[in-house]
This record gives sequence, structure tokens and C-alpha cells, in this order.
Amino acid sequence: MIWHCSPFNYVGVYVSKKEKFALMQQNIQNFLLFSTVFDNILRLLSVQLNRGMCSILGEGIKVTTICKADYYYGALLSALVNGGLAPALFEKENDSRQIYTVTTNKASYIIYTKYHTTPSGSEDFTWSFTFSDNEMQEIINVHQGNPDKTLIFAFICGQKQVSDSNQIIAIVRWDEFVACVDVSKNQSRGTPRLSVKVVKGSPRFRIYGSKRADMLDGKDNTIRIERNRLKTL
Repeated sequence: MIWHCSPFNYVGVYVSKKEKFALMQQNIQNFLLFSTVFDNILRLLSVQLNRGMCSILGEGIKVTTICKADYYYGALLSALVNGGLAPALFEKENDSRQIYTVTTNKASYIIYTKYHTTPSGSEDFTWSFTFSDNEMQEIINVHQGNPDKTLIFAFICGQKQVSDSNQIIAIVRWDEFVACVDVSKNQSRGTPRLSVKVVKGSPRFRIYGSKRADMLDGKDNTIRIERNRLKTL
């Protein structure tokens, strides 16, 4: 009698020499299989760490975790992929913004993406996205340097308590962006800003910014955009 050793149990069985040889071969294959799986896990961890994802120090080993930014940008990527599109990274990764390219049957797009998780308001929420001087210059350079592509903006509006029901993605076109944000800084002072407002029950988002007030002479002055623009690219 020999002991048949497997990764999962030990079973006492009577076997012939031929069966013993077959069992040895199977055990070797099992060992190689688990070695390959373990090696692949290590490779994946290494790749993710090299991509700049967050990591924490565990018991003698680095354990990879997902950064908050990865989650929110991943929401946009998931929506694009579910729509049959294949987004690609246009510029190097940056937690404060991401830039992607995607081609549809209508056009080739560059998508400048930012996320925000602290809206104001209690029922009608507003997310305000600010832009540094470097980001504004980057946006100008991307727009001017890629005349063959359409630059659009994806503003990912989330909340700290994450759920699928309290997140939206507002797609803003270039002409709408420059109507809300003074790209050249000739007409407005202070930090460039674009705000996305969600009115409960409304089929459209409302946007305004540092260049365009939300109210003018007591009337609504926002630009209204469709909620489902992402599906119409």
C-alpha cells in the first residue's frame, strides 16, 4: 500500500507499479501547476506595484490594495468597456486627473477626466472641480496639439460612502467647458472651476463655473446637459 498525496488530501490505496508511476506523474504535474499559479500571482503583484498602485506592508510581504483614484477612474473605464469601446491611456497616470483616448464610429476622442467625492447640498448635490495653472496649460496643449481628435471632459461625481446609486459621470464638450471656465483667464479671477449640479428628478445635469454664474438677474444661467451622453459618443 502507498499513500497517494495530493494538494488537498492523503488517501491510503493499493496500487500497481504502473498506477504508482502514473500517480507520481500526476503529483509532479500538480506541483508544477501550483508553482505556476503562485508565480503568476507574484508577477501580478509586481506589475501592479510597478504601475504605482497603493501598497501596504503586511507580515513580511507587500500586499497590493486599490487606491481610491483607481476605483473612480475605473468606473469610467468600466462604462466605456461595457459600451463596446477600448479606451487607452493618453498621458502618464496622475491621481488628480487621467487622460484617455477612445475611438467610436462617430469620432476619435480625448477624454480629460477628474473625480470629486465631496459634493455640497442636501438634496440637489453640486460637485465643484478646480484646475491648477499646470492643469489649465495641459488642457490647452492637449486641445491645440491634437486637431484630429475631439477633446471632451468626464467629471466623475461620487461620494465618500461609495455605492452605485450615488455616482454620476458628466460628459462636457469643449465649447461648454470654455463657456464655464475662462481658459485664457481674461474674464475671471481666482481658481478656474467647473461645477456639476444634479437636481433631483431632472433628466439633465446643470453646469456652470468660475466664468459663468449659476444665476443671472434672478434666473437660471446654467448649461443643461444630457445625463446619458456617455452612451452617445
